[in-house]
Amino acid sequence: AVPVSGLLPNDPNNERKETNKIASGVHKTEVSGRALAHTKRWQEKFQNLRNYKTLHGTCSVRKGYPEDPQLYSWVYRQKTQYKQKLQGLKNGLSDERVQLLNSIAFEW
Repeated sequence: AVPVSGLLPNDPNNERKETNKIASGVHKTEVSGRALAHTKRWQEKFQNLRNYKTLHGTCSVRKGYPEDPQLYSWVYRQKTQYKQKLQGLKNGLSDERVQLLNSIAFEW
């Protein structure tokens, strides 16, 4: 029987296995940290788009919008990811994000 730790007594590979477990845990932490930062950036851009819609009455951001020059690109990416989602391709647009964008009458 294999111990709960996954390490066998007197196994010369124990050190490597333990190192891999630690490394994979660190990697998961880094990935979740990046995912959290990505989510925060998405929420910030979504809020910027809501503000834009309040001011301009539309979610169609014009290219080079001076108050947020990256907002046009962000909107374009959402549309691209939505098309990929509809085609069953890998994309970063969750159902929750689609619902949020739909809630402000986002123009796909």
